[in-house]
Amino acid sequence: MKKILLIEDDKDQVDMYQLSFKIGGFDFIFSYTSADGLVKAITEQPDLILLDLLLNHDNGLDVLKELKAKPETRNIPVIILTNFSKKETVDKALKLGAEELMIKTDITPKELVEKVKKILLPNIN
Repeated sequence: MKKILLIEDDKDQVDMYQLSFKIGGFDFIFSYTSADGLVKAITEQPDLILLDLLLNHDNGLDVLKELKAKPETRNIPVIILTNFSKKETVDKALKLGAEELMIKTDITPKELVEKVKKILLPNIN
């Protein structure tokens, strides 16, 4: 079973995505803080990380930078999941190594699960 880590500080968002990914057949773990998310990324070795850009006291781009700098996490695909869509932010996230950036309001949780399946299980369907 593929494991997804969501780093998101909004409990309602976490609950919504957790349900969708569990229904989709994924092992789902989450973190409400960037520090805990970085620890879980190393210890849990998820197959993919969903990362919010606007965390309580941190910038998701800094978290992405750290994930891509560490040998234990640099090869884990990261999808930025945010409502912040400024072009320069999108460009910077992609330059730092994000797989892609998705706008929360433009995609349903079910569509996100399908997108993740295509990334992690490209030979299915």
